[in-house]
Amino acid sequence: AQHRRRWRPAGAASSLQSCGDLGSLVGAAADLDCRLVFTAVLVLVVLGATSNKDRHNQYFGLAIGSVVIAAGFAMGNISGCALNPALALGVMGSDSVATGGGFEYAGLFLSAPLLGGLTAAMFHRLFQA
Repeated sequence: AQHRRRWRPAGAASSLQSCGDLGSLVGAAADLDCRLVFTAVLVLVVLGATSNKDRHNQYFGLAIGSVVIAAGFAMGNISGCALNPALALGVMGSDSVATGGGFEYAGLFLSAPLLGGLTAAMFHRLFQA
């Protein structure tokens, strides 16, 4: 039986790592795609909810929370669904202290949310006019 190397998004002892069988097959490209798409959707929902002229709308929290829950279900097995780069880097730092390594994918955890946020801002600006 040949041993396959698993995709490890945040290091050996990471609490963010919940990669199942699907996570071992897809790799860094799918992780980047998921983070970019769900960050863009989250930022777009936040921008849409907070830039609304109707101040009496009380459903923005439900909309934002629903996106976070959907992201957790959709990408939990691929990347652990760490949409917050500060959380991911904090866990990588603690993993680095414990094991001596853990920042292998720091660029992925920083670049995908940045690109997703920029994409959402462009779409919001485009469709708001």
